[in-house]
Amino acid sequence: MRNNLLSVSLLLLLLSISLYAQPEHGNYILGETINYSTNKTQDYPSDQNYSADQTVKQFMFSPSLGYFPSYPFMYDLAMGYTESNTEYKQNNDSYLISYSSNLFFISPFFKFYNFLIV
Repeated sequence: MRNNLLSVSLLLLLLSISLYAQPEHGNYILGETINYSTNKTQDYPSDQNYSADQTVKQFMFSPSLGYFPSYPFMYDLAMGYTESNTEYKQNNDSYLISYSSNLFFISPFFKFYNFLIV
């Protein structure tokens, strides 16, 4: 599994480097961000008969579209969705707290490119 993940990461890196081009007036850029993360922690207080686990899972998907109106400038708009689930458990697997959150967002931004030609 780890070798497959490394191979896919290397392929995406090489593909992104080979597709790089200088922006020109009227060009569009289409992109996206996909992120998944999970984190599990354990808490052992001074009472040895009690322990608590915390599990946090997060997922984010955000496509974006950029436009170059003139050479060094780019306007971009990203829209996305984020979901987060958090669970706290005792040592007997009964839930203390469990909650989730969902977020929809719109993120406009502006970029200035300054390429040095040697």
